[in-house]
Amino acid sequence: LIEAGPAGDSLEISVPAGISKLFRHPVLDWGLSTRTQEKLGREIYLARGRALGGSSCTNATLYFRGSPADYDSWGIDGWRADDVL
Repeated sequence: LIEAGPAGDSLEISVPAGISKLFRHPVLDWGLSTRTQEKLGREIYLARGRALGGSSCTNATLYFRGSPADYDSWGIDGWRADDVL
């Protein structure tokens, strides 16, 4: 495994509220964008972490939990909302 960038221990990475400082950060973000999207007429910024740990360092330890109705609608044993939430 090869990673680029500094150690993932900066204050912006260590404190979840620092996520807003990471976007387009000159050292901790790769600064990537898509090509111009024809239907939008603009590029789309792609947040990608540039530190030991990669983009995992720049996710602010956030996650999104699905709606219980979503899990229940799958109809898969073991994956109902009561099983996973």
